Amino acid sequence: MRKTLASVAVAPVLLLGALAFAVTAVTSITPVAEVASAPPAGAGAGVGDIPAGLVGVYQSAAATCPGLDWTILAAIGKIESNHGRSTLPGVRSGENSAGAGGPMQFLAATWAAYGVDGNHDGVADRYNPVDAIYGAAHYLCANGAGDPRQLRGAIFRYNHANWYVEEVLAQAGRYEMASRHGS
Repeated sequence: MRKTLASVAVAPVLLLGALAFAVTAVTSITPVAEVASAPPAGAGAGVGDIPAGLVGVYQSAAATCPGLDWTILAAIGKIESNHGRSTLPGVRSGENSAGAGGPMQFLAATWAAYGVDGNHDGVADRYNPVDAIYGAAHYLCANGAGDPRQLRGAIFRYNHANWYVEEVLAQAGRYEMASRHGS
């Protein structure tokens, strides 16, 4: 039986960076400016606010961690960089003031330990949205995110703040609800 986010106790995790590109397919990348200019399929905080090709990336990356719902990854992507649309430092290049970089906002040391070549181009790049999303799934899973009893702790380790855990869970809940209602 599949558990919903509402029925799961969740735990904390560490943040990741922002996306410089939105993925239209796992092997095809379109600049975020092009994706961001397209009208969203849904409204507000629904699934439609996620760039077209990234829903599938979030879903396939989550599938690498049995028990991890794709909406958790998508919520982190939303909070960290608005799915790579943010123009803040560290999203597309460099690092922010905390030292995080990329669409899922990875610290260099965390990326070195958990980075993934999600698009199979031979390079694990924290600024590549596919790699970053798969890296986030790997990091969360290594911290127990596949187990509902450890989810909150895994999210807290991603970003050491209780407000962050609550925000990720709330956004994931909105994505789950929107995906059920086709928005």
